[in-house]
Amino acid sequence: MAVKREFDEALDELLRLDDLNQRRYRAGPGRPGPAVLTKRQMILITEGIFIRAFTTFERFLEEVFVLYARGKPGVSGEVGRSFILPRDGNHARELLRSGMNFLEWNSPDILISRAETYLSGGPIKSAIALHRDRLNSIRRVRNAIAHRSDEAWQKYLKVVISELRAMPLSEPDPGELLMHSDLAAPHQHLLITYLGVLKSSAAVAAN
Repeated sequence: MAVKREFDEALDELLRLDDLNQRRYRAGPGRPGPAVLTKRQMILITEGIFIRAFTTFERFLEEVFVLYARGKPGVSGEVGRSFILPRDGNHARELLRSGMNFLEWNSPDILISRAETYLSGGPIKSAIALHRDRLNSIRRVRNAIAHRSDEAWQKYLKVVISELRAMPLSEPDPGELLMHSDLAAPHQHLLITYLGVLKSSAAVAAN
């Protein structure tokens, strides 16, 4: 499935960029190479990588959903069940919108409901249900970066408490949270964990 290959390539590129930035940020005395990034620069770059990964995941889900709605097979070659018969991709999107101005592709609850309505659940429902809680956390971090409304920020702070087990003395920027070690996997920071969740979800959705 070409759309899955393109998604993996895009996320792998972002992971390589983060690795490069981590090495620049953590460069120690006597270490040769490029200039060291400041913490503020690292926070902003980390948020940018995260947002790019999130929007890439949204586009991937839309493309895969449209393919399944048209009766196209997944990576395994299996063809799922579609309750609609669109002429092409654009027609499929029109049917899915059902009069709405745009479709949201980042809410786990909406995605599961949409998959049940149009695809009898299928691999997309399985993919989202598998990581539902973490995907909700990822969405809340994204919203805190994207619009910084009071409501979005309060939901983001709940993610901070959930991930760090307590609120730090000062509220961390989303990029700072993403740079923090994952307490469930201390060898990696949360950005890597979150991008891993997106890749894992994509693998199931494309099956």
